[in-house]
Amino acid sequence: MINMMNSHRIILIFLLISFQLPIACKQDKTGTGEAKVTKENSTFVNMQTKQGRVISIYYFHTTFRCKSCSKIEAMTKQSLHEYFQKQLKSGKIVFTIINIDKEENKHFVNEYQLFTKSVVLVDYVNGKQVNWKRLDQTWNHLRDPDGFSKYIKDEVIAFIKK
Repeated sequence: MINMMNSHRIILIFLLISFQLPIACKQDKTGTGEAKVTKENSTFVNMQTKQGRVISIYYFHTTFRCKSCSKIEAMTKQSLHEYFQKQLKSGKIVFTIINIDKEENKHFVNEYQLFTKSVVLVDYVNGKQVNWKRLDQTWNHLRDPDGFSKYIKDEVIAFIKK
């Protein structure tokens, strides 16, 4: 009985680690992992100089990327284009892909408390950051594109309403 309970605990711990901390990422060798929507540093600087309100949506990744990491990026981009095309075109919403392994981007790890590849919403008003939210459930919706898209849409809409 005790051995069976220990086996269940070990399996549970393994599953939690596997799903919550995707550490087995391999480098994306397809060359498509850096499909930038905007340039990393110029977008951050532009947010600091823009007047009015801008919602910046960042996808943070590392140099080494697995298929799941690239899939989160692609599904985020697709969801934003599906539901927020008008705001993207007007510049009210900006989507930026940032490699946190680059020296100039390492500050984001502490600033947004990043512990894995993440989507983060940031609210800028007159160039000043006033609010941010890390979307921690993206990994939970990885195998459900419709659920993922709805999650992104609902979170962005709720964030805009704040």
